[in-house]
Parts: sequence; C-alpha cells; structure tokens
Amino acid sequence: MSKQTKILVIKSKELIYTMVFLIVGILIIYFLFHILSSNVSNKTPSNSSSCATNTNSIETLYITNSDKVESTFYFAGIPLNLLITLDESQITSVEITNLDDNTKSMYPLLEPSLENINNQLNNNIPLENISYSKDNEYTSIILLDSIKNALSTSKE
Repeated sequence: MSKQTKILVIKSKELIYTMVFLIVGILIIYFLFHILSSNVSNKTPSNSSSCATNTNSIETLYITNSDKVESTFYFAGIPLNLLITLDESQITSVEITNLDDNTKSMYPLLEPSLENINNQLNNNIPLENISYSKDNEYTSIILLDSIKNALSTSKE
C-alpha cells in the first residue's frame, strides 16, 4: 500500500459562499433564540395576584363634595375616572367620566357592564349582591372591585 498525497482543490468562490451561508445561519439561530427567550420571559407573571387586581388599581382618590366620590383606576392599563354618586344610605349611580371611543371599541363590554351595575343599584340591590352574566363576568368584577376600593378609601 502506498500512500499518495491527495490534493484538494477548493475554489475561492465556493469558500466565500460557504462562509457567507455559515455566518447567515449562525445569525438566524442567534436571533431566533433571542426572540423566543424574550417572549418567554415577558409571559412570566411578576406576581401571583389575580387578573382583576393587576388591571384594577386606584391611583388617586378625591371627594368632589359630600355626595360624590371620584377615583382613577386602571382597566387593562388604561386610566379611567370613576364617578360614584351617593345619597345618605346608598349608591345612586356610577359612571366613567373619561371613556373615549377608542376604549369603547377596544372593550365593548365595559359600558353594558356599568349599565347593568347601575340598573341593579337603582333597584336598591346592595353592592355585594349585584349579579352579572357570564358574558361580562370579568369586566363586572373589575368594575365592582374598583367601586368597592373607591368607597373604602373614601371612608378612611
């Protein structure tokens, strides 16, 4: 057996193409890994609170006069002003004063939920006994929690 030296001829054009494809492949893998790892970390919740408390927090609270309480709360990251009208013994009405068309179109169940709450309050149903349908359950829960938080903060 004789060993003969084998000569491998590589054209410079093929070498350049191979290097370019190798670099592009490495960059694609790097960016895919970077994008997928950032999406996973963004989906991780920062705390274990319920959805209603994450999207519903009172920012400011002030009493405009003895029978009205106004508070600002966040609904899905959007600040909304809640105006609660009271008489001596009960809540007479609840309204959102800065509800614009964009928010109405993004959250179409917000107004019907608030109307349902107002109708039940007008029928002298206590805030704790207000019922809501399955269709707008979470929106109603957020609104009811906001009303309760505003009233409890105003009593302090």
